[in-house]
Amino acid sequence: MVPKKYIRLSIFFSAIVYLYLIYPASFFAEMIVLKDGSRIEGNIISKDDSGITIKMHYGEMFIPRKNLPGDVSIQEKPDTPKRARQALSEEKWSVTKAGTILQIGYGSRKHFAQYAALHLDSSYFRMNYGPDSGWGTSVVILPSLWTRGTYIQGGAVSCTWTVEGDYLSIDFTGQIATLKASGTIRISPPRRNMLIAKVNVSVDGDVPLDYHRGESFKPMFLSSMKISDTQWDTQQVWCGTKSFSIPREGWSNKMSRKGKHFGLKGGTSDWKKNAPTITIRLSKQMHIQGWVTKSDNPNHDNVGLWAASKDVQPAWSYTIVAKP
Repeated sequence: MVPKKYIRLSIFFSAIVYLYLIYPASFFAEMIVLKDGSRIEGNIISKDDSGITIKMHYGEMFIPRKNLPGDVSIQEKPDTPKRARQALSEEKWSVTKAGTILQIGYGSRKHFAQYAALHLDSSYFRMNYGPDSGWGTSVVILPSLWTRGTYIQGGAVSCTWTVEGDYLSIDFTGQIATLKASGTIRISPPRRNMLIAKVNVSVDGDVPLDYHRGESFKPMFLSSMKISDTQWDTQQVWCGTKSFSIPREGWSNKMSRKGKHFGLKGGTSDWKKNAPTITIRLSKQMHIQGWVTKSDNPNHDNVGLWAASKDVQPAWSYTIVAKP
């Protein structure tokens, strides 16, 4: 019979070997102290003027020189420093112009995923819920309206942007008919499978509105596509707790109602994979109306859903949510 002390020693050394195999880089790691006082476990495997690369149990990590003190400080390893890993996985916004499109991304180092796009020539604003999401429904940021027998939807905007803490703030100005519009799109940091933006708009000036029930003045407008049961960016419309199918064409009386929360449901069709569901949360109740234009062109936005007023609204606000 094997003595118990040898059995205990065997178990102990087996555990040591197991831990080393599972966590080879961190088992004998140093504690690296960053400039801001944060700490991270790892073994330094390279070091130059740009920074250092450390080996961790889940792979390698590069730490820029700007995050390090004058000389790399190493301390004896305490318990796992969670906040150090959080500090080093710092994510931020990326905003670039590509022609007339403002491309909005979020990520860290060289890995930025595009989450939104503002079309500067039309004020169409698109959002998705993350790297697995496709594109789909757009929100027309400038108001739409009927005046002197003409319907006007969309218009050019100019903008500036700033990062305020964790939020990206886009200030825009534009004109629709004789109304001068200005406002802000404030985008929250992406969550898992969700992006949220708060929109505030105000207008200045006068414009004679034509009376069109449910569409004289549209503070905001959702633009999407469904041409068949297999080709669509949106498959269903909803308002409050009610959801409705999208007709082939024309008005839908079921879609005409008062509400504060409404949207277009996305999903996967033969045309589009993982189109986002776009939800609008108004700050006050308004008339919600929809229209479908018959089309066979999947590149043609033929589905419209909007909030409406019979008079020009001087200011309004709403929240956009993109999710699966």
